[in-house]
Order: sequence, then C-alpha cells, then structure tokens
Amino acid sequence: MPECVLARGFRHSAIEGSGSNWEKGSSSGDKFVFKRNVNDYKTFSQFTGISVDQIKVDVSNYTAEAGSVIIVLKPEYLETLSVGKHTLTAMFTDAEDVTVEFEVTAKGKSTTPETTVTPPTDNNANNNADNTNTGKKSVKTGDNMNVGMVVMIMIDTALAGIYLTLRKRRNK
Repeated sequence: MPECVLARGFRHSAIEGSGSNWEKGSSSGDKFVFKRNVNDYKTFSQFTGISVDQIKVDVSNYTAEAGSVIIVLKPEYLETLSVGKHTLTAMFTDAEDVTVEFEVTAKGKSTTPETTVTPPTDNNANNNADNTNTGKKSVKTGDNMNVGMVVMIMIDTALAGIYLTLRKRRNK
C-alpha cells in the first residue's frame, strides 16, 4: 500500500485504486481513495490536487470528495491517456504526496482476467458453457473425471471380489 510518513507521526496512504485497471471505452471512471492514519476527517481539507504521470490534472477531469479523499478520474480524461501503466499522485499540504500506479488497457484487452461464476439452471447444466449474458467463460469446478471409467472400475472391483470369494469357498 503506497503511503508517506511525516515527522509529525501521521501519513496519507492509498486504500483503493492502486494497481487498478481501466479499459478504454468504459463508461465509468477509475476510483482512488486516500486516507490519513490520524484525524482522517482532516484528509480532504489538506488535499490540493492530483497529477498523472507528473502532469497536473485539471479539476474538470476528475471528481474529488470527502470521505478521506475519493478521487474518480472521468472516463473522458482516461480516454486521452495512452494504453499502458500510469502513475497518479495525490498532493497534500500537510504530508508528502502519495503516488499509485494504474493501467489503461485497450478495449477487450484487460490484463486482469475476469471470471464469472454462473449457477446452473438445472442439474444437467454444463459448468464449462459460455455465459451468454456477458460473453465470459464461467468457472469450471470439480474434477475432470470420466464417469464411465469410474463405473467400469467399480464393476471390475465387484467382479474381482465375487471371484475371490467363490474361489475361497471352493478351496475349503
């Protein structure tokens, strides 16, 4: 968790957004939350702005609100950034700046694999089927065991047990 410590004993740290991934074409922004370890209610009053890749960002390109400091980069601004890793620095008057990293990816090229679990609609549902609502694969659970093979092994074991029992009786 990126953070900075001052001689006064308090620090600001990023508690959300560090390492985030924003995909081009998304209609939502990218959210970052910065918190102060002491007297958190003062965090927002000490906030002075942000920079991305060491360039100060105009306040029209993000929203900032209290609740620690909640920054949301607007999608219109994020669209102007190149695909790749970027740094966001939150600036404060009472402590050192806090820098976090985030990534902008091309549409459909997310670097963080997303997995959707879709509950089966009946007992015969295939856990490997495409999730037609999202186009994502659902998670495959359980073993990849062939049921027919298990049944054959059970039958062979039962026949072997019967054979050994009959042979033992014949030898007495």
